[in-house]
Amino acid sequence: MTERRRGPRIRVRTLPALAVLLQALLWAAPSGGEIVDGVAAIVNDDIITLSEVDAAGAPIYQEIMRRYGDEAQPEIARARREVLDQLINQKLMEQVIEKYDITASEGEIDTAIEDVKRQNGITHADLLEALQREGITYDEYRDQVTKQIQRTKLMRRQVRGTKDTSDAGARKYYDENPELFQLGEEAMVAHILIATPPAAPPEERAAARKKAAAALARLNSGEDFGELAKKVSAGPTAAQGGSLGYIRRGDTVPDFEDAVFSMKKGETSGVVETKIGYHVIRVEDKKPSRTISFEESKESIKRRMAQEEIETDFQEWLEKLRTSAYVEKKL
Repeated sequence: MTERRRGPRIRVRTLPALAVLLQALLWAAPSGGEIVDGVAAIVNDDIITLSEVDAAGAPIYQEIMRRYGDEAQPEIARARREVLDQLINQKLMEQVIEKYDITASEGEIDTAIEDVKRQNGITHADLLEALQREGITYDEYRDQVTKQIQRTKLMRRQVRGTKDTSDAGARKYYDENPELFQLGEEAMVAHILIATPPAAPPEERAAARKKAAAALARLNSGEDFGELAKKVSAGPTAAQGGSLGYIRRGDTVPDFEDAVFSMKKGETSGVVETKIGYHVIRVEDKKPSRTISFEESKESIKRRMAQEEIETDFQEWLEKLRTSAYVEKKL
């Protein structure tokens, strides 16, 4: 299916190396099917392969299968098309980034990674552990950060914000969007996590539950929660005694939050099962729901207004870029 034909078609490179690559990507498609030779889309003179679509969408497809079971296929097909659209946009941006030679220095990459660690309160070792759990190497992560920096620079290059971000403009935004300034109930939480993958066999999950129950027994015998978390908990929060700081609904997985917000300040849970493993949770403090005042939120409103304008203008620019490109989707 050809999406748009504004301007002449630029042919896909026919270098021998690309021909070999395309041959290696041949997929056995049903006769009359839409998918040919493992190519999901042609974007100007580049291609997006089916393997790229499936790699990018794998976590989404897994969640759909978990949620829909036997009825997952139509939802997966829809999700694959959405993932492909995102990859097309990324490819178009990469082409413009290459055209204007937009780069990210090693120093910029290092600074961005340090910011991530500081904002999440984790060490470099914690970051490496988290990446390993996600099946990502550190070099791959640096490459992801590089691309994000390049896209941010591209966004700044293409759009210039002009929206009124005065106090009066911020006050108008505050009054017109009251739902944005309702702060839900918060809980300061620490946890001990015995991690196990969602697809782990029953015996592995049973062993993990047993370890969590043993940790709970040690707590009930008087052992300090933070010190025990440092010894037995998995994940980047272990070094901080399992502390997650203050959380609100939507910050973590539902099963974890249901347990947290059913507890009182100072209480310790039983063993709580989630898709990432088994937890023992302690609620250190709780804060009730409240409305954030204008004075508290004024500066963040100004930043939000400027960012929203930039994102809207950038999306319009991206749509124009896509209109002028040759895009042929085969998925």
